[in-house]
Amino acid sequence: MPYLDLLPSAAAMRAADATAMAAGLTAFALMENAGRAAAQHLLASLLPEHTVLVACGRGGNGGDGFAMARALAEAGVYVEVWMAHPPDALRDDARQHYDLLQRLAPDLPGYLAFVTEETMGADFTYGVDALLGTGQTGPLRPPEAHGAALLRSRASLLVALDVPTGLDADTGVAADGAVTALETLTFAAEKPGLRLHDGPAHAGVVTVLPIGLPAPLLERMLAAHGGAFASTDDWARAVQPRRAADAHKFSAGTALVVAGSDAYLGAPRLAAAAAARSGAGYVRLVTAADAVPLVAPSMLDIPTTAWPLAPDGGLDPTAIETTVREMLRKTNALVVGPGLGRAASTQEAVRRLLLAFDGPAVIDADALAAVTPDFLHDHASGRWVVTPHAGELARLVGTDRVDLTDRVAVARDLAARWNAVVVLKGLPSVVAEPPSKDQPGRVAVSTPHSPALATAGTGDVLAGMIGGFLAQGLSPFDAALLALHTGGRAALRYARRRAETSMQASDLLRLVPRLLAR
Repeated sequence: MPYLDLLPSAAAMRAADATAMAAGLTAFALMENAGRAAAQHLLASLLPEHTVLVACGRGGNGGDGFAMARALAEAGVYVEVWMAHPPDALRDDARQHYDLLQRLAPDLPGYLAFVTEETMGADFTYGVDALLGTGQTGPLRPPEAHGAALLRSRASLLVALDVPTGLDADTGVAADGAVTALETLTFAAEKPGLRLHDGPAHAGVVTVLPIGLPAPLLERMLAAHGGAFASTDDWARAVQPRRAADAHKFSAGTALVVAGSDAYLGAPRLAAAAAARSGAGYVRLVTAADAVPLVAPSMLDIPTTAWPLAPDGGLDPTAIETTVREMLRKTNALVVGPGLGRAASTQEAVRRLLLAFDGPAVIDADALAAVTPDFLHDHASGRWVVTPHAGELARLVGTDRVDLTDRVAVARDLAARWNAVVVLKGLPSVVAEPPSKDQPGRVAVSTPHSPALATAGTGDVLAGMIGGFLAQGLSPFDAALLALHTGGRAALRYARRRAETSMQASDLLRLVPRLLAR
């Protein structure tokens, strides 16, 4: 997929390796490519006095380490190699690289040594983690756990090959004792776990090194065996809506934002302004009648309409016919939920509103309390974007807590079951679309993220931005991912010059136009 980074699962990487080997690219060659690419990358940072400890496991990751050690020694770097397992325990392809390294060791005097814990040096500049690769799951066990501890105790700077030992390549969950690297040199493509949960803290700077697996093969294996995409600036530029030279306010996209109550006056302002700031040409806000006098005076650019109240103080469901339906006929995208409250009448009004509108809609915040999984499955038709955080998701599925260990798998499953685009908010946020007749649904991780976003109102801004992009014709998946990417970039920009803890949601509204211009 153009511009989106690939994050293939461990199963997808195994399938890609197997397919490449069936076509004639041997496992030995893949390890050689990986080891030499890693060595060349590290050489750019090495000084003549630097020393390297390479800790090798028994599988493919260890084979990468043996190949890297040989390339470094050939380049004149002093390398010590520690093995977690005896030679007869090595798997076939790793054993070939070990045998080659051992045969060449006499030709590299003073540059290469096989060592035990007792004979290794006391202090290395770099420690290279080649113990476990993408196959690691669950607790970290000996002897790899001991190897990880040795690296921490003997080397100043740790570099992991492919995935830090102890980190699950798919989920990003780190086992106790997992390696925390300064840099991870990952092969062919980044892995989902490097971006999820504990991944960023353990992976450090992630550099992708090509090893001979073509991107179309990786994308095909990702579609068949799992993984995700990741948003990029290039992708965001490519999908960002552009206005025609002869555009007018209605042709530029119309968005209807149904939000707010007398208890929540900021949410409708933020959501409506975000829809406008993201490029929708005409945004209308409909809010509870008792909130209009408090909200409308500050909405100079956005017309505000009152939704009549029901006896319980919520939105009157019958107003769909008397107040709202005519607006829906002129609307390209709907945003419903921010600050609405959860009165029974409001929930019924939300359901009727969604059923009355045949275009794309964003279901956010309090509107999520009005829908059920069955309602979504029966009516979403791939048009709706639902935006739950962990608590809202648990409430929606009727449980105390949802296991979000594998955020990619959860989002993919929900999108398929609900036939809706799911924005699973968190660190990082994940977007999933339902599968179609011909294609598996895409899943993507939003790349830029900042703790600055952990403040009230940013979800309202996100919902409004998604609606604004939908109104301009983007697909629900692209609209959701572009809104997340743009908001994340804006938060990072804010934090460059200001304390990230000081950001408010309204700061995003000022930054989004600058990000879109870039």
